[in-house]
Amino acid sequence: MAKSDVECQASRRVMTTAAAFTASIICSKIPGLTPAQQKMCQDRPDLIVAIGDGARMGIAECQKQFRYKRWNCTAIGSSYVFGHVVVIVRYEKIYAHVKICPTRRGHDLGNSVQNETWFKRTNSVENKQRSGRPRTFSEREEMQIVRQVHINPRTSAVKLTLKCKSRFRKSVNSETVRNVLRKLEYHGRVSRRKSYISKANRKARLAFAKMYIKQPTEFWQNVIFVDESKYNFFGLDGKKKVWRTPNTALHIKKLRPTVKYGGCNQLVWGCMASYGVGNLNFIDGTMNKYVYLDILKRNLKQSASKLGISRHFKLCQDNDPKHTDDICKLWVLYHCPGVISPESRP
Repeated sequence: MAKSDVECQASRRVMTTAAAFTASIICSKIPGLTPAQQKMCQDRPDLIVAIGDGARMGIAECQKQFRYKRWNCTAIGSSYVFGHVVVIVRYEKIYAHVKICPTRRGHDLGNSVQNETWFKRTNSVENKQRSGRPRTFSEREEMQIVRQVHINPRTSAVKLTLKCKSRFRKSVNSETVRNVLRKLEYHGRVSRRKSYISKANRKARLAFAKMYIKQPTEFWQNVIFVDESKYNFFGLDGKKKVWRTPNTALHIKKLRPTVKYGGCNQLVWGCMASYGVGNLNFIDGTMNKYVYLDILKRNLKQSASKLGISRHFKLCQDNDPKHTDDICKLWVLYHCPGVISPESRP
């Protein structure tokens, strides 16, 4: 039993000596360690592993925090994250690292080796002029141009050029301003056509939506919507485009047929509710407030009775001048159980 204890202690001493010898070799090959740091490395090899893990975690966090900056803790052309490590201190290397790194434009801390090579070749730390034509506007000036476009998208490149001349004291061509905007994904396009809605009209529409948005389904089941529309018997009022190759404009498939006097159309008044559609009334000639009042007298109550909502129906119409005339409003007031006011619905 005593013999086995002695053998175990001897093997432990051998293993401890081997581990210490291995740690001594590894720690002596790590560059840049002071004698106190080498002694700590030899005494606690596992501590160096923990320090390495902490350094990697710190580098990852640094790259995350500086991911949108010029330098984001990455090494370029070097295995060290924070640039070239100076082990042998000489005047030239100190001068290169202290003077060149902060002043060389376009190089970050990871390019210190390239900076040192640049100093040895040129014996200077001054910024040399770049080859090629220098940029006209700085990044800040380009952002100010884009801000002007945000404020007024309809402003022209010529007006932006004049503003640049007065603000930046730079006389440039309007095409230069266009190139700046194109580089930032701004392109001149024809604006889309849309019906004009005034500010007061937008407010009225929003108020109408807020007023009726929480109404239950039963409320809308008793609403009759009325309006009139024009229908063409032949052709269209707008433009019609076709695909064609050169010299085929008169081919029969690529023509738009017309008739004398522009064809024929019909103006129609109609109404509908959630239960179905009501009467359809054809209008001959011009429609005015008297024609519209006659249509309401002959069709509105009859359509409500047909749809089964004659006792509780509500009339909803737009703000056409014929609909909002006094004689029509007065008749609706006395003959309709409920009205969705045209003033609140533009």
